[in-house]
Amino acid sequence: MTELRMMPTAGRTAVIVVDMQNAFCSDEGSIAKIGLDNSMLKAAVEPCKRLISAARAANVPIIYTRYIFRPDYADGGIMVKYLIPALGESGHLTAGTPD
Repeated sequence: MTELRMMPTAGRTAVIVVDMQNAFCSDEGSIAKIGLDNSMLKAAVEPCKRLISAARAANVPIIYTRYIFRPDYADGGIMVKYLIPALGESGHLTAGTPD
């Protein structure tokens, strides 16, 4: 497989790490606890660590996002109402939890 090496453009490059959190990437997180398969998500952890490490070494800013709901899940929309109701019933993925 050919490896693509990219050089960040100083001042114009950032790494955005989306939802790399316990809820999705840990066997103790809410996704695993409600019975969903998180094996593909866990497999992404080590490659992301390497990317983050390389970005730090190159002084590239790293921006992290977290997926969280309000404690009453009022902002959960169709996710907790129709798609994954067990998530809303679990009390997980809310602000202040280890997720």
